[in-house]
Amino acid sequence: MNSSPAAARILVATDNADDARQIVRQLEAVFSDVRASTAADTSVADFEACKPEVLVLAFDSLEKSERYYLGLYRQNAGGIQVPHRTVVLCNRLEVSAAFALCQRSYFDDYVLFWPQSFDGARLAMSVWIASRQASTPADPRPSTAQLLLHASHLAELERVVGEPEGPAQQSLRERIRPALEGTRPLGLAVRCLKPLVLVIDDDEFARMLVQQALDPALWDVAFAVDGATALAQLARIKADVILMDVRLPDVDGVALTRRLKAAPSTAGVPILMLTGDSRRETLLGSMEAGAAGFVVKPVSRATLQAKLDKILPR
Repeated sequence: MNSSPAAARILVATDNADDARQIVRQLEAVFSDVRASTAADTSVADFEACKPEVLVLAFDSLEKSERYYLGLYRQNAGGIQVPHRTVVLCNRLEVSAAFALCQRSYFDDYVLFWPQSFDGARLAMSVWIASRQASTPADPRPSTAQLLLHASHLAELERVVGEPEGPAQQSLRERIRPALEGTRPLGLAVRCLKPLVLVIDDDEFARMLVQQALDPALWDVAFAVDGATALAQLARIKADVILMDVRLPDVDGVALTRRLKAAPSTAGVPILMLTGDSRRETLLGSMEAGAAGFVVKPVSRATLQAKLDKILPR
């Protein structure tokens, strides 16, 4: 990542060459590396060649911007591995819709740009903020699941050390007990943490059942209604478990599972498939993609809790 936002790599994606030239000129007054991508058949190649830290979606409708961004995920077999931020341009009639998409983490920011930009510096400022965020190092802290696992190891070590044994065991106990005493408050604090479950399902009723089945005292829950939103969310949050619907509106759940398991940042996150499809090919395909198990719809509290306890012991 570049240390200065001014040196960030910016890619302007649009299907209008005139708009591309105008926006590139406007951004070049602030940024040193601004490129444009205007051909649909080279969109993935342009993205991979630029590896942008900020992607500006400059299509004349939000629908086109969504279609382009989803197309990047669909056409790139390995998923989009380049960390980046997205700024979408919109017109006055689409401001509310753009705001809602940013709320859902589909995009990072929006700029009212058409029919004319009333604030000439607004686009450059949005891109500047996005590039600054993109250059922030990834959070190196372990996930909640990893911390809970370490806490369980500490508890087991304390149990072993406390077992009655001969002189050698007693000597070892005396040597390491101070260290264990020092970690006990940390272990107690860790046990108060709640793992984060990301539920990827477009069915509102199914999401409601999952939320009701998860004890809020034990789990934090986040939702995504499609694959693109889920991928955008996973770029910002550390999920400990993913509940994946097999049939999503924009991508096959099995294919998305395979993509997440191929990405280093999400390869270690266990995935449970949510499905009412018990066909053998669906089950085998999910397991081959890397799924840890299945939860049959409609979801029950006892079944879901048992599945989660199996893959993520508390």
